[in-house]
Amino acid sequence: MCVAGCTRPPDVADVVDDWVRDITAAKAANLSGFALNTGVDPYTDTQLGYAYQAARSVGNFTLALSFDFVRRRLLSDIALRRRSRCACTQT
Repeated sequence: MCVAGCTRPPDVADVVDDWVRDITAAKAANLSGFALNTGVDPYTDTQLGYAYQAARSVGNFTLALSFDFVRRRLLSDIALRRRSRCACTQT
């Protein structure tokens, strides 16, 4: 993992592990899922991929998308692009 001030992006495995820890902690607190605020930027797309990967890994955890309505005209485009990622709950 990179220390403060480092310009190297974190390793994918480190980021997914962070998501796994967060999801595991949420499940331990009896939460069944997260609502993830989403917009239209590459960072969000990347983080959503990590979140879905972690949710599949942990299993039985729901991720719901909460769309950023600042860009309402793009809502249908976002939904269509991410439609295939939404089935992340596994038992």
